[in-house]
Amino acid sequence: MRNPVWDLVMKRVNVKAAMLVLLLAGGCDLLLNQFDERIRFSVSNAPEGVVGEPYRFQITANIKNEPQDELFDYRFRFEDGTLPPGTDFTTNRELGNDFALVSGTPTVAGEYTFAVRVRSERLGQQEERDEEEDAFSRIKSEREGYFTILIRE
Repeated sequence: MRNPVWDLVMKRVNVKAAMLVLLLAGGCDLLLNQFDERIRFSVSNAPEGVVGEPYRFQITANIKNEPQDELFDYRFRFEDGTLPPGTDFTTNRELGNDFALVSGTPTVAGEYTFAVRVRSERLGQQEERDEEEDAFSRIKSEREGYFTILIRE
């Protein structure tokens, strides 16, 4: 014969255990997300442009969960792909204001996809290196992103 009180206790224990497992499973992901220090692009979509009109697309990056994000130097590099004819890829390196820029006046309509690589480095490490050492050798994080620019007539 089954004891109804025992059955009720076991149901509560099982429900609590299941809730604990769900909390731990979901909580671990949430907890790990709090310590995620990978570099991220601050933009994901390029604005559309029009042939013959000035175009400007600024690409920035940051490190999620990094309380001293301003202490990092971000270096952008054009990796691969095609820019709209009439535009150029340039980088700006100012303390706390590093970005890549696609700008100019597009001359041909179309869809243009290109890749950008960004690397971050803690400020102050540059001065500690030898002149011959690769500028990208002491990186905290690195990421490649793909962007598509649509230019209309």
